Amino acid sequence: MVLDKPQVVRLYVHRVAKSLIPAELGEEYIQSVANELYTSLINTQGVHNDISTIINKYKSVFLNSGSKQEWNEFQALVTSLSQHRSLDQIANYLTFLDALREDSDIQSSAGGELSIESPRINTNDKTLAQLIQPYYKTLPEETILTYLPYTLMGLDSKLFTFSNDYKRIEIPPSINNSYGSFLKLLFEYALLYKQLDMFVDENRGKLPSAIKGAFVAVVDKELKKYSQDLNKVFSNQPTTILTVYHAIHEWIFPFRFLYRAALQMAKLDGYHFLNLIYKFTKFGDENILSIAKFTFSEIVKPYYNVLEFWITKGELVDRNNEFFISFEDDGESFNQIIQYHGDKVPEFIESSDKIFQIGKTLIFLEKYCQELKFVDEFNVKYSTTIFTYHNGLASMTINEIIELIDQQYDEVLAFFTKLIHEKYHLFTHLLNFKNYYLMEINEFIEAIIIKGEAAFNLPSLEITSSQLHQILHDAMQISSVKTRNNVSRIDSKIFNPQLETFGWDSFLIDYKISDLPIFDILESSMVKYLKAFHFFWKLRHLQVLLQSNYLAFDQLNLKIGPRVRNSFRRLVTNVNGVNIMRHHLIKFLDDLVAYLSYDIVENSFDTMIIDKLFHRKGNELVLDKSFMKLPERATATMPLNVNKLTIDELISVHDEYLDNIVYTKLFNGSVKGAKTNISFIDQIYEILQSIFRFINTSQEYLSVMETFLVLVNSRESAGHAEVDQEQEYQLEKDIDEVSNRSTKLWRKLKVEIFNGEFQSLVDGLKQDLKLDNDLKEFGKMFVVK
Repeated sequence: MVLDKPQVVRLYVHRVAKSLIPAELGEEYIQSVANELYTSLINTQGVHNDISTIINKYKSVFLNSGSKQEWNEFQALVTSLSQHRSLDQIANYLTFLDALREDSDIQSSAGGELSIESPRINTNDKTLAQLIQPYYKTLPEETILTYLPYTLMGLDSKLFTFSNDYKRIEIPPSINNSYGSFLKLLFEYALLYKQLDMFVDENRGKLPSAIKGAFVAVVDKELKKYSQDLNKVFSNQPTTILTVYHAIHEWIFPFRFLYRAALQMAKLDGYHFLNLIYKFTKFGDENILSIAKFTFSEIVKPYYNVLEFWITKGELVDRNNEFFISFEDDGESFNQIIQYHGDKVPEFIESSDKIFQIGKTLIFLEKYCQELKFVDEFNVKYSTTIFTYHNGLASMTINEIIELIDQQYDEVLAFFTKLIHEKYHLFTHLLNFKNYYLMEINEFIEAIIIKGEAAFNLPSLEITSSQLHQILHDAMQISSVKTRNNVSRIDSKIFNPQLETFGWDSFLIDYKISDLPIFDILESSMVKYLKAFHFFWKLRHLQVLLQSNYLAFDQLNLKIGPRVRNSFRRLVTNVNGVNIMRHHLIKFLDDLVAYLSYDIVENSFDTMIIDKLFHRKGNELVLDKSFMKLPERATATMPLNVNKLTIDELISVHDEYLDNIVYTKLFNGSVKGAKTNISFIDQIYEILQSIFRFINTSQEYLSVMETFLVLVNSRESAGHAEVDQEQEYQLEKDIDEVSNRSTKLWRKLKVEIFNGEFQSLVDGLKQDLKLDNDLKEFGKMFVVK
């Protein structure tokens, strides 16, 4: 096909205009300038006037856009064209300019990834006729069309051949630049098709990722559709290359998109690749939007397949860690095994936390609670919704999926809540944990201390399980615990027995619920109960020791007769002084236990357990036990007076409840007093140690005083009988020694232990407490005189 002169002028005016006018002015503007320039050049009679008009008209547009250099080139071009008088001259000049531009463009783009090679035109030492010759002398268009379909299908032919890496196609010199320009556009399709075809061959059936495998299938499907379209085009025997170009023009957008996506697929895992494709579905260009939506709708199906199994069966079928939920084989507890990854939640997934909780709860109900009937019915019900009423989640709208997830979440959570309260009595066991580990039942703990005193004084390695069992049995018999429910779950043990530790340091209560599924929810917090128990056990032990000490001194007072009181007033006063000091010690322990029990334990239990598990009606707690008698089948709409909490929420509530106790400021070693710069817990332990020293020393003092009374009574008895002088002397000497010993012990109790240690430590603690906003009220309790 040979172009006439006006067609040649129109073609090359458009090319030159496009190369000179800035692209930011827009395609329509460039086209309007080219048309106006073409009209002026065709009208050779008034070309000078028209050219001047064009220069004046567009000068301001170029300069306002900051394109001064482009304006100079454009003005020079228009001025040069105005010098020619005929269409032949104008056509030849424009052809010459385009040849120069083509030669420059070919050299500058030699390093491109995909390119088409066309013959270079050496403009040096050539006449105008020689330069124009390639644009007229050419291989017939019919011949080009004969071989073109092979190239567009990625195949070599006698006329066109691909490079070894299939990233370039050579255009033979026998084809002029006019046809070569069209072929360059068409050969982009050929190169992209070949690259995508190779991509499919390399990856089909070889990728572990189902998402990536689905993308390969999409590319394969699109290539087949392209092949069918191409066959239709050439079966109609097109007469021009331009006809072929127009027929397959729309395929350039899918090919470019898929090729770039294929390059990214090699760099990304399935999740990030899926998210990347989803972002293109929000693209503004309709051509990109169409292929992006189709691609996403296909490659998201494997992801939705994983999601479908998770929300209907609680099964995780993700083998490539592309889902936002995973199983950790090294997890030690139920909650550590099933992991949620918030950073891997795709943008198109809504209610990801509810999705996580649905599958997690189904696993708990099936594997730990053996609620197979509920899980099976749940699976059938929602599988019907997803696969019978719809064609999988991929066929549902976002709103439909959200509504489905909400319905599943409410139903599975209602059943779970019903189960843990009605069948497994969660609240009852939490109460028992508080009663036994946090020593809310004082008389039971005191009974254990009394019955186990002999055994606890032994090294922990020497205490047998039968001894512990007997201690626990005897303590139950003399306390109200024996009438309580779940008493059979109470046990005891020696924790980490060692040769240098005694039973008092290693004894632990063990409330056993390991046979219940709720243990797997609470298990991770059990160490906090044991930590709290260990501290409360020390306090209760000291309280019992002080009480025993008080009773022993009371018996001593009863033994002191009127004559001894009159003869040894100072010693009697000292005995009373021990009782006064002991009173302050008891008060300190009582105040500390009361604060911990009511302000810390009870307050935390009320705010973190009662308030979170149950509804409140005004200020009245709804705790009528009706939740223990729920109907046979719980539904999402059934009203419960217990709050519906997920497994994670239950664990979080329970952990926070214990953290408020175990990590309260008094127990937190990192919180130091403002005055002493010593942590509150370290100060309390020092005070407890001083109390223990007081008890031991006072017991020694008691023993000395009992010996003193025996000697005094012996002396009085000797006064009524005949005793030789030597015996009388020895008796007086013994009385003096015991009296001196009692005086030293009294001073040790009063000066060294009570005033020097206990009182000064309590004063320091009291000052620190008063300087702390959270503890200053507690500090007001301590008054030591």
